[in-house]
This record gives sequence, C-alpha cells and structure tokens, in this order.
Amino acid sequence: MLMAQRIMAENGITMTEIEGNNSFSNEVVDIPITSPYRTPWWHKILATVIGENFRCEAYYYTINQKSQLMFIGLKQDTEVAIKVFNYAVNAINYHTAKYIEQLKRGGVNNKPLYLTGIRNDYILGYIDGLRDKFNEQVEKNNWALILIKDDAVIEAVEKKGLRKGRRSSINFACSDNAYASGYRKGREFETREGLIESQNASM
Repeated sequence: MLMAQRIMAENGITMTEIEGNNSFSNEVVDIPITSPYRTPWWHKILATVIGENFRCEAYYYTINQKSQLMFIGLKQDTEVAIKVFNYAVNAINYHTAKYIEQLKRGGVNNKPLYLTGIRNDYILGYIDGLRDKFNEQVEKNNWALILIKDDAVIEAVEKKGLRKGRRSSINFACSDNAYASGYRKGREFETREGLIESQNASM
C-alpha cells in the first residue's frame, strides 16, 4: 500500500498510468466500495484514510434506507483506492482474527460481547497505526502538495453537499493492549513479508 502511495506521489501520476495505460482523463467517477448492506463501522474510517492518500473522497450514499460506501475521484485514482481498500480490509480481518485466537488460547474472557470489544479496540489501533504511517511518509517525502485532490474532484464533492452521518454506537473493551497490538501491526503493514510488493504487482 505504502509502495503504491510512494510511486504515485514521486511521479505525480496514477497507478493506471504506471501500468502503461494511456487512457488518462479528468473524468470524475463515483465507485461503490461496499455492497448496499450493513457495513462494519471501521470500513468508513479506513476508506477515509485511504481516500486522503490516494486523492479520493469516501462517503455514504443512501437510498431506500440502505447505505453504500463510495469513493469519488478521478477514475484512475478510484481504481487504485478500491484495490488498496480491499487489500487492507483482508489484512485487518486476518490479523484481528489471529490476535483474538491467541487471546482465546491464553484463557481470556470468552464472552462474545467482551471479545467484540477487544476486536474493535484492535481494529481501531490498526487503522490509527496505518494513518500515522501514511502521515509520516507524506511529511518525510514532502508529498502533501502532490497528494492534493484534483480540482474537478474537489468541485464534485462540494456539489454533493456531503454531511457527516450519525456516529454509531460501538462496543469497545478499552483494552490498551489490544489497541497497542493493532497499532503496531498497522505501522508494520508495508513490511509484511513482501505482501505490499505482490499486491502492487497485481494492481
């Protein structure tokens, strides 16, 4: 993920262009991130972090009382952001499940409500760690201006008049250990056994 961010920032282009696609345009598109069903609370937070680093905006589109998480941005950027989002979701689910399994083997409280709270603590820590890693990379490499959204995207977002949704009631166990473990894993994301490089190769 951070490798993709670095390539885009240093070259001022999108991953589609890197792959040799010459069909670059300033077309602004809205692309669904999730299905129009119940979306885990943390998907919006993760999508926001990724959108900020891949020149997109994440928002909820609601119709017939069903909400769908969307990206709006230049077509090429949204395609990259979607792939990065899906990869990050899979990684978070994997590491969270692994962490919970380790706790169970250690004899932790197995009550479902408590484990859900621990899981949420871990996920929040993971995303915060990833966000801080992104911010560190941006500051270190002076990418701030390069990663600014295209003017056409900014205008399209303003026209939508997006409003903040209601804050969901989330069950947290307030476990410092779970949060810290997730945070460390989020910070380590780019160095996990070459997974980032293999993901970029498939993009």
